Amino acid sequence: MFSQRKSFFKGKLFYVVLFALFAFGLWLNQAPNDQDNRDDVNTDSNYSDSTNGALNQGGSGSDNIMDNIIGSGNTAAQGGVENSGPVFVPVEPENTGYYLVKEIDGIIKIYFYDDDGTESLIRETDIAFSLLSTTDQALFQKGVIKHTPEELDELLQDFES
Repeated sequence: MFSQRKSFFKGKLFYVVLFALFAFGLWLNQAPNDQDNRDDVNTDSNYSDSTNGALNQGGSGSDNIMDNIIGSGNTAAQGGVENSGPVFVPVEPENTGYYLVKEIDGIIKIYFYDDDGTESLIRETDIAFSLLSTTDQALFQKGVIKHTPEELDELLQDFES
C-alpha cells in the first residue's frame, strides 16, 4: 500500500507544468502594447486621388492591364471583345466514320464504320458481358456509337476493370 507511487497525472507537478505551459502560450501570443511601434497608415500625408499613371507603373512602361485581360490586339466593346487579329476557329474533322461497341455471341466487340459504311472489326474486349447489369447488357445489345477514339477509350475504361 505504501510502496505504490502516485501517477504523474495525479500529482501536483503535472498541474504546475500544465499551468506553466498555458502561461507561456499566453505570453507568446500577447500583442505588444507599445503605441510608438505600430505600423498604421499615416493620415497626414497627401496621397494622390487619381490613378492616371497606375497602368504604366510597370518596368517597361508599356504594359496595359486590359491587354493582359482581353489579350493584346483585341479591343473591349460593349457586349464582348472585338478581335482585330486573325480569328482561329477550331476545324472539326469531317465525318470520318464512327465506332460501334456491340455484344455479339456474349462477347463485346468494337467495330469501325468508315464513310462508305465499310465495317471492320477492331478488337474483342475483355468485358464480361454476363457480369454486367441488365441495363448495360441492353445497352450493348443495342450497340453504342462513339465518334472519336477518345470517346471510345472513355467508354471502355468505364467497363474494363
